[in-house]
Amino acid sequence: VQTYTMWMGFHDNTAANTATDGAYFLLSTASGNWQTVTAKAGTRTTKTSTIAATNGTWQKFRIDINAACTSISFYIDGTLAATHSSSENLPDTTSNNCGIMFDILKSLGTTPSVFQLDYVRMTQNFTTSR
Repeated sequence: VQTYTMWMGFHDNTAANTATDGAYFLLSTASGNWQTVTAKAGTRTTKTSTIAATNGTWQKFRIDINAACTSISFYIDGTLAATHSSSENLPDTTSNNCGIMFDILKSLGTTPSVFQLDYVRMTQNFTTSR
């Protein structure tokens, strides 16, 4: 049995899939579907989507954070996977530091696990011109 957890998005911990602060996609071999997670000060909200991870097939992921950081929407291949609202641990203060992170953590087994990432882009649309 091979057991691993993979995450990608905004995260603050390089050693574990449990972020103190972040907004990210999570896949555990315990669930075949992608999960979405928001974390603030160590408290997390996790939602399991109806979108399955597909082995050997590219998937496109998008995280949209509105300007006021009152909602975060997660998309997979253009389909809304989940939306987290302001009551669901959004990292919305300057003390909630996180950056772009992608990782895989194997917890059981010896067979190598591969996480292929093709392209990452981050954009910001300002609400006031600069």
